[in-house]
Amino acid sequence: NVSIIDTSMGIRDKRIVVYDIGTWGWVDDRNHFDGINLWLPTLDATSGEASLALIEMETFFVGISPTITKRIPLGLETDNVFVSRASKDGKIFVSLLNSGVVLVIDGSNQEILKRVTANEMACGVDLALGTDGIERVFVPNGNAGTVQVIDANTLEIITTTKLELNSPCVATTSPD
Repeated sequence: NVSIIDTSMGIRDKRIVVYDIGTWGWVDDRNHFDGINLWLPTLDATSGEASLALIEMETFFVGISPTITKRIPLGLETDNVFVSRASKDGKIFVSLLNSGVVLVIDGSNQEILKRVTANEMACGVDLALGTDGIERVFVPNGNAGTVQVIDANTLEIITTTKLELNSPCVATTSPD
């Protein structure tokens, strides 16, 4: 099921079944919507392949089950897939939990730009704009108790921070 929530009213407007989606890779509040397609992570339990299913949403609003317009193959993953919000230049960051990889996808042509080997585990990824104007991607690793930071422009890991008191699983950033 996919639900649309009208944030101005705080109510659910529509709920409809999406057929042929397979197993969802993760259900959270950061699935990407590009204005046409909703990008949902999926897992194929038989092959172990993860993908992003791009679901055309226009029909959704008139009560017709939306169709999958494209699948972007992401590689092998046994557990969860997390999707970030889009960067200023339209890059989407996708982390594969047990594969320890962050994929960078060009949101306009839906092509993978780069695979960044992050932690041994790449948990729920998030993107934030710093006060210095640099966008950074935060990749937590619950097993190691660290958070790696990737420069969203250069796509290079710029730091790894060890957290003393917890094992992070999902990054959520604040604009301040």
